[in-house]
Amino acid sequence: WGPYSGGYSLEPLTFIVRDRISWSKGKHSFNIGGEYRKMNASYWGTAGNGGDNGAFKFAEGTLLPVAVPSASGNNSLALGDPSPNSLVSFMVGASQSYGRTVAYPGFGPAGGGYAPFSMRRANWSGWIQDDFRLTQSLTLNLGIRYEYNGVPWETHGRLATVEDNPVSPLFGYYVVNPSPLYKKDYRGLAPRFGLAWKVMPKTVVRGGFGIFTLLPLEQEADQHGFNFPFAGSSTVFNRPFSATPLPLPSTPLTNLSGQILPPGNGTSSVPVNTPINLTPYPGMEENGPSTSFHNGYGMSGNFTLERELARETVLQVGYVMNNAVGLFASEYPNGYAGALPQYAPLSAVSPNLSEVMVTDNHGHSTYN
Repeated sequence: WGPYSGGYSLEPLTFIVRDRISWSKGKHSFNIGGEYRKMNASYWGTAGNGGDNGAFKFAEGTLLPVAVPSASGNNSLALGDPSPNSLVSFMVGASQSYGRTVAYPGFGPAGGGYAPFSMRRANWSGWIQDDFRLTQSLTLNLGIRYEYNGVPWETHGRLATVEDNPVSPLFGYYVVNPSPLYKKDYRGLAPRFGLAWKVMPKTVVRGGFGIFTLLPLEQEADQHGFNFPFAGSSTVFNRPFSATPLPLPSTPLTNLSGQILPPGNGTSSVPVNTPINLTPYPGMEENGPSTSFHNGYGMSGNFTLERELARETVLQVGYVMNNAVGLFASEYPNGYAGALPQYAPLSAVSPNLSEVMVTDNHGHSTYN
């Protein structure tokens, strides 16, 4: 029970600049264009344990801080007796536990709460397509598109992640202010081809093939702004009820050299890719995109053969395919909580790391 304030607010703002031209000359019809998208999003809060105000839990068995007399005198409870049920515990304000989610020292306002974080993203794309009427019976559709989806960043370095790339010198460390958050992907070249061919007066062949860039979901990167140390859940036991948030013990972060982070309580002053000491935080869990995260790619194609058999009767035979690689899917590179050492390679570097869920690109799909 308590003034629960879990959840968060989003304030996204997207700017789009787009232009294109259509130009016909002879047997060619060109479509040429480009687009730039800038996405700004500000966030506040987290969906955590009790929010920044906290929440009390009441249960039977809690030792009573006061005597509770009964009207008959036969069922009175003395000071220090175990509570018979959660309702009695609630009525006398004797909680079993109190949980609260707040930022760690220096990463949020003094006394608890969250500091808002602001994500930035940018996307560029351009294309050219030509509908080329090669002959009276054959038209080709030729095109190519290039798309670059920039890696998201936070304006004041308020992100953190586990380095899960085995070839990285920071593999297994929990890193504050990672830059880049994941690797840049410049492989957004996507050709397209199509045709319409009148083979005979009553027979037409149509077909096409294209590659398409599958962009990551925005919220994948946003998850790093809600993680430790920007929001951490703490629980204390047997605290009396309070209408105002209770302070909770919280250990300041330090880097591997023992220096307290952030310097001067300013997250923007934390050097990029700073590994932190997790010794004071056993059982650390984390989730978000892998540091090897990248775009996914889809391939779509079709082929149809149409033959007019009689008036208003057409036979059509077709084939459709849709394959995708690098699809976004989650896995647990450090095993589940309590995993044996051979299944927890990240814990070999940072022993207090527990369950880590990452979103990477091991998914694929096939449709024929």
